[in-house]
Amino acid sequence: MEICVVIRLLLTMHIFIFQSCASIGSSFSSSSSKTNNNTDMLALLALKSKIQLPSKSPILGSWNTNTSLCNWYGVSCSLRHQQRVSALNISYMNIHGTISPQIGNLSFLRVLNLSCNSFGGPIPETVGRLRLLRVLNFRDNQLDGSIPSTINAQMLTKLEILDLQYNHLVGTIPPSVLNFTTLKGISLSSNRISASISNDICRRLPKLEILLLSFNPLGGHIPTSLRLCRNLQQLELRENRLTGSIPTNLGCLSHLKYLNLYTNRLTGRIPASLGNLSNLESLLLGNNSLFGEIPAELGQLSNFIYLDAWSNNLSGRFPPGLFNLSFLEIMSFSENHLSGNLPELTGLRQPVPELRELSLRVNQFSGRIPDSISNTLMLKIMEFSDNSFNGPVPMTLGDLRYIESLSVENNTLTNHPSQKELHFLTSLTHCHQLRVLGIGSNPVKGAPPESIGYLSTSLEIFVIDSSQIQGVLPYQIGNLSGLLGFDVSSNDLVGAIPSSIGNLKNLQRLYLYGNKFQGNLPNEVCQLTSLSEFTVAENKLYGPIPFCIGNLTTVNRISFSSNAFTSIPHTMWQLSSVWLINLSFNSLNGYLPPEIEKLVMLQIFDVSENQLSATIPETLSNLKMLQLLNLSANAFQGNIPTSIVDLASLESLDLSSNNLSGIIPKSLEKLRYLNFLNLSFNMLSGPVPVNGVFANLASQSFMGNRDLSTNSSRLKLPPCPDAAPSKSRKAAFWFKYKEQEFVNLFD
Repeated sequence: MEICVVIRLLLTMHIFIFQSCASIGSSFSSSSSKTNNNTDMLALLALKSKIQLPSKSPILGSWNTNTSLCNWYGVSCSLRHQQRVSALNISYMNIHGTISPQIGNLSFLRVLNLSCNSFGGPIPETVGRLRLLRVLNFRDNQLDGSIPSTINAQMLTKLEILDLQYNHLVGTIPPSVLNFTTLKGISLSSNRISASISNDICRRLPKLEILLLSFNPLGGHIPTSLRLCRNLQQLELRENRLTGSIPTNLGCLSHLKYLNLYTNRLTGRIPASLGNLSNLESLLLGNNSLFGEIPAELGQLSNFIYLDAWSNNLSGRFPPGLFNLSFLEIMSFSENHLSGNLPELTGLRQPVPELRELSLRVNQFSGRIPDSISNTLMLKIMEFSDNSFNGPVPMTLGDLRYIESLSVENNTLTNHPSQKELHFLTSLTHCHQLRVLGIGSNPVKGAPPESIGYLSTSLEIFVIDSSQIQGVLPYQIGNLSGLLGFDVSSNDLVGAIPSSIGNLKNLQRLYLYGNKFQGNLPNEVCQLTSLSEFTVAENKLYGPIPFCIGNLTTVNRISFSSNAFTSIPHTMWQLSSVWLINLSFNSLNGYLPPEIEKLVMLQIFDVSENQLSATIPETLSNLKMLQLLNLSANAFQGNIPTSIVDLASLESLDLSSNNLSGIIPKSLEKLRYLNFLNLSFNMLSGPVPVNGVFANLASQSFMGNRDLSTNSSRLKLPPCPDAAPSKSRKAAFWFKYKEQEFVNLFD
């Protein structure tokens, strides 16, 4: 919708006319080079000398003195003035370089199109000498500097189209650009043009049809004088820094078809006068700070195709008349404060027969989703998430045969009270184009039916988490071969994880955590070789982690915490792409092998609350990206490896509740990012270091180590002895800290 259709149409017409003239004119051209206009030829050769071209560019082959000028690629000649260049179109040629100032010598030029290349440098001031120019198109290049003042009505008296968008131009819009009585289109979007839009912009541009100023740092208000651009059809001011309200007199622009004010700092209400714009097709007001109700008058705009006011502060009810717009294809009022019930789509003249997208997410709508929503037969995208809709999920959603994305997450929708299974899922098996299905965070409370396996094979995202789903996950889930993401987390599913899940070969994200799945983790999960995120945390799974887990070479996050897994296979250390492993709160035994160093991408590693033993491997120091290391509540013994100092990115280290002995390595002071350290309840001895992270630690980080000492009173540890303390003194300190350990058990 944001393509400059009118500009392209005008430009195409100009090029067609001049190319036709060129083909006619070429039949009259003499083979003798004496008839060629040397001025035009030299100007084009000068342009060629300033640019770099791909080796197969047609310009290289045709732009030479042995060929008639009018036969050069991209060149058209005038019919009336033979051998004079009237149009130059070398767009989309992957040209690099600068624009030669001699371009201004093409005195018969009417169309100059250098768009969609990589021209850099400034726009030559000599373009002001092209007095017959009607179309100047330098769009999509890397031009910099300011717009030359030579682009003015006194010099370019016939200019109709000025397209300089998608460059690096700076400065302001020169007053000279705003004096053209002939100009129909100005396109300056996606530059770095600042200041404000002139209040007189339309007083001196009476023929203006297109004004594109999006993606600039323009400030100030939208000029009220825009009402004087009576022929304006397209107004784009997207992503600027405009403030104030939308002028009510924009409702006077009877020819306006496209109005885009996205992403500014506009406030105030949507003017009801916009309902007078009978030709308006697109109204884009999103990401501002507009407030108040949606004007009912917008329901009069019978040519509406695109209506978007997402991310504002709009309130009140949804106007029923908007469902009467015959040509409306896209409507979004997401991220506002709209409330009340959604109107029924029955009894309307012709309920939005062309509607493809309806987005009302993140509002305060309540009541039931109307069964009549199915009257929007062409609907492809329906986003109703994050509201307060209640009542049963409509069975009529299955009548939306073209639906591709359906999201009703984070409401209070329920299953039909007479049904134990989620039969609304069965109704959706008729939606053969469904790709995204989001039902999560609703208290639907029912069992997934076997028909879940007959949902669309196009289904890619299926989210039904936190929905009080009960029973077993049907074996038929394995039929959904197109799934990329599957989330049934935080429910009450029981039984075994079905082995058919291994059929989901394209699956990238699998979230099964927070259920009551039992038994072994099936070996079939190892067939999911596209997985990037995999979590079965907080279930009742047990037994060894499958040996074949090493097949998941693309996985980057694994969480198997809070189960009863008993062992880690050595293939786990082959997962070179993984950056998070959480195996905490299991029954893992054995030890961490030196091969752990192969996990070169690892950032978070948590095996706390297990039964791992032996020493901490020195090779941990090779995990240069590690940020969190939690080995607490195991049976590790031996010294703290001094090589931990090589973990330069480490932020959190928890080695508490083990059997570690020896001194605390002073080198830990060098870990500049370390902000959490817990060494409590071990058998460490000797002085506590004082610098680095140690300067801010409390006594809880060291308690339960009876032979630690310090000269800091803050840590409540025995002082560092000058000489060996007496036995009675040792006994006193031992009793004191054993007493503290006992108290902490009840904290």
